[in-house]
Amino acid sequence: METDSERCEKEQAQMEKVAMSFEKAMKGIGTDENRIIREVVAYNNKQRQLIKSKYLVLTGKEIEEDLKSEIGGFFLEAVLALFTPVDEYEASILHKAFEGIGTNEQKIIEILCTKSSEEIRQVKDAYRRLYKTELEVDLKNEQGGDLGRLFRSLASGGRRENHGYDKDFIEKETQNLYDAGEGKTGTDEKEFVRILSSRSFAELSAIFVLYKESFENDLEQAIKDEFSGDLCEALLTIGNLNFLYNTYNF
Repeated sequence: METDSERCEKEQAQMEKVAMSFEKAMKGIGTDENRIIREVVAYNNKQRQLIKSKYLVLTGKEIEEDLKSEIGGFFLEAVLALFTPVDEYEASILHKAFEGIGTNEQKIIEILCTKSSEEIRQVKDAYRRLYKTELEVDLKNEQGGDLGRLFRSLASGGRRENHGYDKDFIEKETQNLYDAGEGKTGTDEKEFVRILSSRSFAELSAIFVLYKESFENDLEQAIKDEFSGDLCEALLTIGNLNFLYNTYNF
C-alpha cells in the first residue's frame, strides 16, 4: 500500500514533468496551445500552484510571464485565471465589482452567497493582502439597505459551521421565517437576513425541508413572493436546495 510520503513524492515528480511540458509548449517558434490547454485543465488549482513553483525552480522564470509573451486575448486571461489561487481570484472579482460607476451586485452574490465561513475568511485575507483594505469596508461604502446588510453579514465569516442540527432549533427558526414573511402583513427583511446569513448550510437545508412540509408554499416560493431584485436573488442563492443537498446529502 502506497504511503502518504510516496504519494507526495510521486505528485512532486509529476508536477515537474508538467512544468517542463509547459516550457516545451512555449519553446521555439510558435506555441503549442493545445498542449497548454491539455495541461492546465488536467489539474486542480492546488496542483497548478505546485506547477508554478516547479516551473520557477526549473526554468528560473515565472510561468505567467512566459505565458504573456506567448499567448494573448481571452485565452491568456483564462489561463492566467486558472493559475491564480482561488482566494486571490475571487478577491479580485469582488474588487472589480466595486470599480467604476455603480456596483456589480451579481458578482458579489456569486461569491459571498455560496461560501462557507472558512472560505469567506480565506477570500477576506486575500482581499486584505492584495488591496490593503478590508472587504467589509468596501462593502459598507458601496452597499446600503437590506442587501448591504446581507453582504456585510456574510463577509463577517460568522456563518455557523456545524454539520448537524437541533430539531427544536430548526422548528423555531422555520417558524420565525414564516412569521417574518408569509405569516404577517409586510416583510421583516432583517429576520430573513439574520437566519439565511448566519445558520449553517446543514441547518438551512433542514429549515427548507421543514418549511415545505409545514406550510402551503416552500421557502423558495415564499422568498420570491416577499422579495424582489438583487436581494431576492441573493437569498435564493443562499438557499439553493440543489447546493444544500449536494453539500450535505439531505
